[in-house]
Amino acid sequence: MTCLRPNVARSDPRSVAELAEPLRSRIAQAITDAPGRGLVLVSGYRDSGRQWDLRHERCPGRECSTACKGYPVTARPGTSRHEKRLAADMGGSALSWLIAHREAYGLALTVASENWHFEAGARDTRTGRNHNRPTVTIRPFTGGDAVQPIDPNAGRVWRPFKAPATDGSIYAAGGHRFEVSELQIRLRVPVDGIYGAATVAAWVAWQETQHEAYPLDPRWLPSSRNSAVTADKVAALRKATGG
Repeated sequence: MTCLRPNVARSDPRSVAELAEPLRSRIAQAITDAPGRGLVLVSGYRDSGRQWDLRHERCPGRECSTACKGYPVTARPGTSRHEKRLAADMGGSALSWLIAHREAYGLALTVASENWHFEAGARDTRTGRNHNRPTVTIRPFTGGDAVQPIDPNAGRVWRPFKAPATDGSIYAAGGHRFEVSELQIRLRVPVDGIYGAATVAAWVAWQETQHEAYPLDPRWLPSSRNSAVTADKVAALRKATGG
């Protein structure tokens, strides 16, 4: 079922300020408290136009069809919790810390297959409990950039990589701090910062979906699909997954 792309104002999915309360203040507090300032909001509020773009990349011509789930699975425009400002995809070196302490911040993992998708005051798929009673002090979000972590990539450039790279090895070579983790988050595979077999398989599979959508683009031809992660292909992935 084809539908027109909504003509709406462009959102900033990395802005904590664009989340709704109480998620906004809880995420801001967690970012402030995270060890090493290592927690990052990867994708928060997505306007319906951004959501349509994701569906268009993964279900071209069937953006509003219930028959197409997309790969990775992507909500139809108008049905995503991100569009309601009620979901936050998190990443960074402190992601495992947030997972371990999420209930203390009143945050829940609400999608069984995603260890980065958090909501406030919701039923947690792992504990089976409603995480709606923070046990740490949650300061009201007052705006500004204070809650954002120190930029670990200042003065660095993004570097291409291939297996068996890790976040640590790329950073040691002068690249960005969370290149593998970002790839894993955007591909919706378990985030461990290691470019191993499962992530390689997901990366190659995603390129195959791009060939189906853009059969004449030389980047996605069978002869060009491989495990190497290059800047031009990552740029396409970022566009497809919300900036």
